[in-house]
Amino acid sequence: MAKVCLLLATLHMLCLLGVSSELSDFVTKYERVRMHSFTVPATKGVDSMSVKQESQGGYRVSFEAYGQKFNLSLAEDPRHMNRIPVYVHNNSGVSRVSYDSDYTIYIGRLEDNPRSEVMGYFRDGIFDGVIRTESNVYFVEPADNFFLEKQNYDAVVYSGMEVMAPDCITMDGGVRACFQNKTHAYGPSKMLQRLPAEDVLTRMSAQRVKEFGKGSSLRVCGIELLADHSFYRSRNRNINLVVQEMILHLHYADLVFRNTDFNLPFRIGLIPEKVTIFTDPSTKGYPLGQEDLSAKDYLASFSFYVQRHCLVVGFSHRPFESNTLGISFVANPDPEGPVGGICELPMRFIDQDTIHSFNIASITTSTSNRKRVPHGVSFGTVTHEIGHSFGSPHDPAADPSCHPIGKSGFFIMVKYSVDGSLPNHRAFSPCSVRDMRKVVKDRWQHVQSQVFRLLQRAVRGDGALHRGTKKTCRRGKCQSTPCQDRGMLDCVCVDEGRYGNNECHICCRNGTHAACMPAIEHGLKSLDGRLFVQRSDYFCHGRRGQCDGFGICIVSPTISHSSTTSGGAANLVGTAPAVASFLTSLLILLLGTLARRIGPLS
Repeated sequence: MAKVCLLLATLHMLCLLGVSSELSDFVTKYERVRMHSFTVPATKGVDSMSVKQESQGGYRVSFEAYGQKFNLSLAEDPRHMNRIPVYVHNNSGVSRVSYDSDYTIYIGRLEDNPRSEVMGYFRDGIFDGVIRTESNVYFVEPADNFFLEKQNYDAVVYSGMEVMAPDCITMDGGVRACFQNKTHAYGPSKMLQRLPAEDVLTRMSAQRVKEFGKGSSLRVCGIELLADHSFYRSRNRNINLVVQEMILHLHYADLVFRNTDFNLPFRIGLIPEKVTIFTDPSTKGYPLGQEDLSAKDYLASFSFYVQRHCLVVGFSHRPFESNTLGISFVANPDPEGPVGGICELPMRFIDQDTIHSFNIASITTSTSNRKRVPHGVSFGTVTHEIGHSFGSPHDPAADPSCHPIGKSGFFIMVKYSVDGSLPNHRAFSPCSVRDMRKVVKDRWQHVQSQVFRLLQRAVRGDGALHRGTKKTCRRGKCQSTPCQDRGMLDCVCVDEGRYGNNECHICCRNGTHAACMPAIEHGLKSLDGRLFVQRSDYFCHGRRGQCDGFGICIVSPTISHSSTTSGGAANLVGTAPAVASFLTSLLILLLGTLARRIGPLS
């Protein structure tokens, strides 16, 4: 139960030494501040979606920086209180951690600016967060984020305009362009076998969550936040800190999505649905334990983490090559296109006998020379990678409406980095909106159709697997009996030709281990030599059932209400060495004939 009242404190942050020199590879100037706090009576809270001008939050923060005074009014964000399950994986197994009050995220505004936005959390009494105004963005971080030695000040404050990636240029009109290597990939073909499409648990929710303007509702994408062992260790092995920081990054991206008009009947939001933390590289079933993975290897290994969330966003603190900061698969609405992105079902590589999830994105908070990436960069990186997961490629440089050169800055999905200081830095371009809308409509319509189909089958009440009787197919070339020739019991013809041939596809069943497989006459291999089974939307058993993606013909599946956790990954890949030994063959599959070329953001 969320707390109703808060302890209100006023924190005075006094600028000590003025503007200092370089903070990291990315921040050229910053100001040092010290914080003091004392308690005062509580006041009413602030709504998480609408921070009203008259609202007074549970915390008040005051400081002076960059020649101006900042007075923050904050309250707990009710969406993130006592609701998110946190699972910690180590060598002893998996344990669920009770939600700690220290996980609380605070939101609010500047008291004298109702159009401003503030978000962050408190760590040992020190505010860690971001302040947005119409003209700039300011980041506040504890000093120990950057300095190992104890400082005589508590925090640093820097402007988004001071955030510079290592490779920056000044373009026409004075606009900065900073190069960051954010790798994105297109997954293998969707023609591979899928897991059951009927399992719509944790898909983009059909629930009418909250009104967002007249005649509009909000649809939320449930995100699993995953911390690998390097991120956990870089945060002093502090579970509270790990959870807070990941949620804050997602909250930043969530505001961008909620403020975007996708020209759909609903708005889109992002909510943390589950937190998973891996503490040790040798944890059983953990696919990211190998220390020397390249960015592409990391993405391939990450795909072994099988789940059915809308999206999994991973956090790492390992140095990748060429200052690579983000990696993700790009969603594609084409039913025969590459896999990847939001709400993508797990897929099985039959010739490798492995299962993978491609609804994944990840960032690292370490540069190639092992320096910490400040929030002024990592917040935008998370939003950028989630944008890829929703189907947006990079903004095309040839389109001035999507790649403007002006005082408003580039949009989020530009191939350069953005720091959030200019208006366009907090928005998707028209090109991104168009591409993302196609993916959202495709995924949403698929979820709705699956829900409707499940309801129809539930009404019929038949959850049995049908054991077919021996029969032959009766159309064209399907009059041959490859199922019987292979000792199977049943076959149904499906004229599709989706695998590049003109033959019928034969759905073969064999008792309770029925197989929905495409056949080229009497063979069961596709033209490229790989084994496939029918996708989950193919009919079987005389169109009375559907292939479930595992090769089984199901007439009325039972709806499961239990989510898939990383235990499934343990059964698939075993220990971390097993992942490493298999990585080469997986990369061949990902980056070979079935995958498009992975290109860096340069």
